[in-house]
Amino acid sequence: MPFNVLGVNLSHNGSIALVSNGKLIFYLEEERLSRIKRDNIPYFLFKKYLSSYKINKINFINAGEPFLTDEALSLLNKIFSFSTTISHSTNYAPYHHLTHAYCSFIHSGFEKSNNIVIDTGGSILKKNQECESIFYFDKNNLNFNKIYENNNVLNKSVGITKTYVGVGTFFGINMMDGGKLMGLSSYGKKDSSLPKFFIKGKSNYKIIKNNDFNSVISKKKELNIKHLDFVKEIKNQTLSQKGKNIAYHIQQESQEEVAKLIEKALQINNCNNITISGGFGLNCVNNYYLIKKFPNVNFYFEPISHDGGTAIGVAYLGCDNISSKLKSLYLGPKYSRQQLLKKIKNYVDN
Repeated sequence: MPFNVLGVNLSHNGSIALVSNGKLIFYLEEERLSRIKRDNIPYFLFKKYLSSYKINKINFINAGEPFLTDEALSLLNKIFSFSTTISHSTNYAPYHHLTHAYCSFIHSGFEKSNNIVIDTGGSILKKNQECESIFYFDKNNLNFNKIYENNNVLNKSVGITKTYVGVGTFFGINMMDGGKLMGLSSYGKKDSSLPKFFIKGKSNYKIIKNNDFNSVISKKKELNIKHLDFVKEIKNQTLSQKGKNIAYHIQQESQEEVAKLIEKALQINNCNNITISGGFGLNCVNNYYLIKKFPNVNFYFEPISHDGGTAIGVAYLGCDNISSKLKSLYLGPKYSRQQLLKKIKNYVDN
């Protein structure tokens, strides 16, 4: 009989992942059913798919706070009430970056690697919150300890991704939509009149300050520009060259800070297999930059780098034997030719 571990992400990009005998056989995000972007509680996923599988173990996680919301707890209680096969459950809320790192390590197929996690914010422990972490994994001698970490600190400076998305708020870009700022950066150019966004690996406190663990205070007065209404300018497609330069500037500086993490990992253990995950792992401009800058490094960029992928990471953490190098992103439900034609016909007829 297969041993099935269900991984559950109970925060934004709510998702479930099923690993059977060490192999990922199903992954889907709640938004695919609810049609609500980044929906956080996978209620519809459980209702539609949980009964299809015998679940032996459930591992769950939520981003940020090391405790679950009342809504998440209510959902878990419902799961346990109608599933009689679950023998064990584990809350991995304090290990957000670990789940990102382990997901990318397993999917990479590397026997050993440095696994770098870069995101807006992971688990919160007291006044610190994960923002950049490096894990070293070896399949023959697995150890889950971090070998390096850099944290956001409450009411102080923040790390790479939170600085990046903090600059995005100048333009009215939601902190979850950093890809828009990445796209905007391609229209800018080097501008020596702009101040540095990073000082000693953290945000320039005069520009980006950690307001709380879910937002930042972004201050524009240090940017030496006359027109500050970037939201209106973008809406009217009249963004000044200075505004475009700011986007370029933060993209370039962020890439350089990520490169420092690569160099740090190589100095610690000289392993040139490196995986990248966390929200900033989706910054493809940065990823191309790294490939060119480090031609001797074997990179693996996790395609499910956002928090939905933590469901996969926690599912793998519940398994003893894993053989699941990622070969395809077609991880959702399967449909027959007849089912597909029926749905297509409904749209054609209308």
